[in-house]
Amino acid sequence: MVPIAQRPSEADDHAIPGHWEGDRIIGTMSRSAIGTLVERSSRFVSLVHLLHDHTAETVRDGLVKTVSQLPITLRRSLTWDQGSEMSEHVAFRVATDMDVYFCDPASPWQRGSNENTNGLLEWSAMLWTSVACMKSTNSHSPSARSRALKLRRVTCAREPHPTDRAASSVMAVRRQHRRVRRGGRDVWLGG
Repeated sequence: MVPIAQRPSEADDHAIPGHWEGDRIIGTMSRSAIGTLVERSSRFVSLVHLLHDHTAETVRDGLVKTVSQLPITLRRSLTWDQGSEMSEHVAFRVATDMDVYFCDPASPWQRGSNENTNGLLEWSAMLWTSVACMKSTNSHSPSARSRALKLRRVTCAREPHPTDRAASSVMAVRRQHRRVRRGGRDVWLGG
């Protein structure tokens, strides 16, 4: 496992394309997952589809498939956190000829582009879920509609419609780590 401190300095200044940051997002009750890859200089985002499970082998295969579609000049490095999903990083490196670097423990800011992208995905997922909940309210009375919307928001937060599965999956993982302002300072909630 190569630490982020050994990553080339060219990756830090965002000048040369081909340096990627990645993460795995696990959905509600661990039933679904996606991988996100963000290119550091262009902020190009690629989603890695993890169809059946989110084990290290599935993540490796999904990453190899996604990265193999890139030109060789855009395969310089990949930075990931120290999660178990990248335990197959050696096989990934051999298959793609792409160096893999790992962040320090509990240091998500070292993959800032990817963390920002995951936050935007969460925000988009919230909009998709709330719009789907509002569209599914079939009432003509304004007061009944208002009560139904409140009920739908609560219901959708707990039991999303099957078409909202992707949106709610992204939100479930990001909801675990939430920053709030308390007593004039930022506090991280979740594990």
